[in-house]
Amino acid sequence: MPNCWKYDYDDTWIVENYPGKCTKAFYLAYCERTGYIGNIEVLRKHCRSLNVNKAPWKSYTTEMDNWLIENYPKLGRIPACKKFKEVFKLNYSINSISEYARNKLNLKVDRNVAYNNRHKFTENQTSYLYKDGEIRDDGGYTVIKINGKWYSYRRYLWEKEYGKVPKGYRITYLDDPYDFSMDNTVCVPEKYITLLTSHNLRANNKTITRCGIKWCELYYTAKKKGVY
Repeated sequence: MPNCWKYDYDDTWIVENYPGKCTKAFYLAYCERTGYIGNIEVLRKHCRSLNVNKAPWKSYTTEMDNWLIENYPKLGRIPACKKFKEVFKLNYSINSISEYARNKLNLKVDRNVAYNNRHKFTENQTSYLYKDGEIRDDGGYTVIKINGKWYSYRRYLWEKEYGKVPKGYRITYLDDPYDFSMDNTVCVPEKYITLLTSHNLRANNKTITRCGIKWCELYYTAKKKGVY
């Protein structure tokens, strides 16, 4: 196993691309570029030894900044970064570009605009955009377009029946993810969702899934009292 402290670091790239702290995204971008196999903490220490904790990104020009400001929010993270690499003929990683866009330029993706741009029809149909009320499957997640924005279809139906979802709660299904009846829909604290998934407490049976939800309730009650 090689000694990571003796690794031949690419200091020039680090200084030019350092985002102000050695984040996981920066670490992954560096590994992708150089084949680095060391621990992230080791890389952090090396970065500190270079006194680059507050170093700006030096390799991005004003033209690049303006392109990202215009296109990053509306295209979305991965499409924008790929297009950016094409336009400026760069070999930067997607992680390093998105790190720069988010942390240096303070850019955020407009998810509604990005979604529409990703799901436009073919060139001879570009005049057609999804209509309000249209429902579609987005990678297994059913959404509906309302007033130009995309919403969870299950949540939309639940709120139509019972009103706004309380803060900290999520709408989920009991057995079939494509059964949108209220009998198969439940509103639970958001933290329950992780437990239901990680502990395989969701089943193809409504009663079993309800038992799983009850288990989550008991788990957090016991944890609060210091029993679990």
